[in-house]
Amino acid sequence: MSARPSRSADDGKSVPSAERAAMYELAVESGARAVASQAQELEGMRNRAVAFFAFTAATVGFLLGTGLNQATDTTGAVIQSRDWVFYTLAGVGTGLSALALVALIAITIPGIRFRLRVDAEELWNYIEGDPPVASRAVLLRTLAQTTYPTMFEENAKALGHVRRLYRLLLISGTLALAAWVALVWQFA
Repeated sequence: MSARPSRSADDGKSVPSAERAAMYELAVESGARAVASQAQELEGMRNRAVAFFAFTAATVGFLLGTGLNQATDTTGAVIQSRDWVFYTLAGVGTGLSALALVALIAITIPGIRFRLRVDAEELWNYIEGDPPVASRAVLLRTLAQTTYPTMFEENAKALGHVRRLYRLLLISGTLALAAWVALVWQFA
């Protein structure tokens, strides 16, 4: 729970506009930092997702390449046949690997809409709008009170979606790896 700064009996209306603008500027900077931290979290999740998938894919490739040659005796006859367990584990491993790949693609595509900055055109239209902005303090108050909080909330929804996809990637990738390890352990 965040503590609100205490206010004196003065309601702030007697504070000169330049001082109010400086105070609003602090709030704008705080809002901009909050949005920037969301962008850093998104980039970090994307980077970790790619690294995790690369590790999983390389491990599965190694396991399958080295461990799944059918065992044969000196005459070339197959010692151990592949039964329904083999094909079930292979199907589960393939399906989970495909699910992890789909999650990775969904995480890394640029289609996830994040609003990271206020556009100059948007600011210009607001400043020169009808009626025009009365002062710098009014502009900063609007940015601090509505623009950045709205951006943060919209980004939070998109970030929640990416977090769910990231968890799906981690779970499906780990389970796929476990299925392939079980398959190699059983049939190598």
